Amino acid sequence: MELYLDFSALDVGVVNYVRNFDFYRENYRFLGLDGIFTYGFGTRVRF
Repeated sequence: MELYLDFSALDVGVVNYVRNFDFYRENYRFLGLDGIFTYGFGTRVRF
């Protein structure tokens, strides 16, 4: 059994974030970072 955490961002999303920081800051949480990053967590069981 294992626990995992996935965290990723697309290059295009980071570039767009830098160019349009005000839009992301106003429309997403955590200084707009919620709009470009994806994350997940969970458990895996191997048989």
